[in-house]
Amino acid sequence: MADPSRHQTSFSRSALILFFVTATLCSRAQLISYEFLDTCRIYRSLSEAMKNPDQVYRLHLEKQKLDSIPQVVLAFRNLNELNLNKNKLKELPSFIGRLKYLQILMAEHNRIDTLNKELFWLQHLKELRLGDNNIEYIPPSIKKLPELKILSLWDNPVDAYPAELGELKELTVLDILNNQIGYRELEKLQTILAKQTRIIHSPPCKCDDEDQ
Repeated sequence: MADPSRHQTSFSRSALILFFVTATLCSRAQLISYEFLDTCRIYRSLSEAMKNPDQVYRLHLEKQKLDSIPQVVLAFRNLNELNLNKNKLKELPSFIGRLKYLQILMAEHNRIDTLNKELFWLQHLKELRLGDNNIEYIPPSIKKLPELKILSLWDNPVDAYPAELGELKELTVLDILNNQIGYRELEKLQTILAKQTRIIHSPPCKCDDEDQ
């Protein structure tokens, strides 16, 4: 008969090892393993984050009525995750591209209408969440995000998507729910995207058949 205390001890040791591995990753590393990132501390205010800027890997500034991103964010040179949801942003700052370890960028429920070129300098970006904004155009430069796994663009006035999306070989989710899309545009996306990419969309319209 198995000794339950032995299994409990084994589990405790595993949990302890995981704790120390996570603590080490979040205290020393610059580019955190994507799988461990959600175990790192979340800082929710700039004043608190500035006390230990090199230890800030996750910064959440949602619901702070921001109409611009303070440049002090650059002090967090190890930043891996930035949450800007539910603010009043009309654009992402040009210095966003200098956050070279950024893996997750969330700026949903804002007023962003343009994707600036510096955004595509983020070579480690894996999640780009820009739902509920005013974005009309996705530039071909999107292909410069080689590690992108999740691209969330729901509730934006986008009706056409660049063929360069097909070059995002790591993309697993494209969320364009509630964006107007025609049958031909949807068929194009289904053709160019990798088989593992899930496209979340509303029922297509006949809007791209008007020129036939």
